[in-house]
Amino acid sequence: MLLITSISVCQTIEKEEDNWSRRLQEKERSPEEMRSLINEWFSIVESRGGYPKLPYNKETNELEYTYIKSYSLTKEVITNRILEWVAFSFGSLNAVLHYKEEKSGKIIIKGQFSIAYASDYINFWGTKKEETNSKNCFQTYIFTVKDNKLKIQITSIEIENVLSGYGSSSYYVPERRYKIPLRSLYPVSLFKQIDWKENLNILENVDKNLNLLVYDLDKYINDYTRDYSF
Repeated sequence: MLLITSISVCQTIEKEEDNWSRRLQEKERSPEEMRSLINEWFSIVESRGGYPKLPYNKETNELEYTYIKSYSLTKEVITNRILEWVAFSFGSLNAVLHYKEEKSGKIIIKGQFSIAYASDYINFWGTKKEETNSKNCFQTYIFTVKDNKLKIQITSIEIENVLSGYGSSSYYVPERRYKIPLRSLYPVSLFKQIDWKENLNILENVDKNLNLLVYDLDKYINDYTRDYSF
């Protein structure tokens, strides 16, 4: 599977580098404090196996994945395999299918999955601890089938946050759920240090899940001949 890039696409790590350059130029802290902060940043990044390099489109200010693949199959077969895969992967085709036009070869899906992530927090005694949580991730898939080729675009990637309900003897505020763009999590180094691990982990796991889904779709389409060889 080929991941397409263009001159307008960079990696999100460039946003981190720009942020550190700005903070150094503005001298927001003493040289010693900045050195310690940067060392901690690189320590956390290295402990996670490196920075998650997500495709960032400078023109749209969005995270956008684009893949192109060729098959030895007809347009009709590729289209049907996509719809079958969507039904398997997201539980219900009707629930996630937002557009389908056979003549233009366009299919638009609104998908979602849950990601687990590790985060740090400070307990009652002021000690830093690690815990594991989960969030829902929402994304839009645009499939374009042309002859024997398939283009997959993944965009509008959002993370769901949850505000717990609270109340007193006289009133109660219920739990509230809202979505934020995944791009709002970077540059990660702009956030408080305590949030670095969580945001890096979320970015990394979303990236892994998206690439895994595309790999799984590619495999399912390629398995067409084997499925019907009986």
